[in-house]
Amino acid sequence: MLSEEQQIADAWLVASADLGINVTTPFVLEARDGERFECIALVHQFGLPAGTVISNLNDDFDAVLAAAKELGYYASALNPHHYRRYDRTGFIETLRDWEWTGAPGSEPSWYRAA
Repeated sequence: MLSEEQQIADAWLVASADLGINVTTPFVLEARDGERFECIALVHQFGLPAGTVISNLNDDFDAVLAAAKELGYYASALNPHHYRRYDRTGFIETLRDWEWTGAPGSEPSWYRAA
């Protein structure tokens, strides 16, 4: 993982601890054709029921997006400038934009407070 990707991954791990969300990093997305994409992270229970796959803006996002869609994931290419450091307000806005897809009533309290 490149240095800026590791910074994004680390920021999502901080978000996981602070916001009480489930994040897997790194995350390997394997397409049905066997192609593998090394993604920065998977944010569970946001975006689509399978979660949101996080990629860097510099990756071949079209290929990641196609594989993610095929497997039921939402995909997002994040700008390292905005996501390499954890900013609680900014990350909450992103998660609210992706929307909670977990069981109704089990969303984090900060999400319900919106």
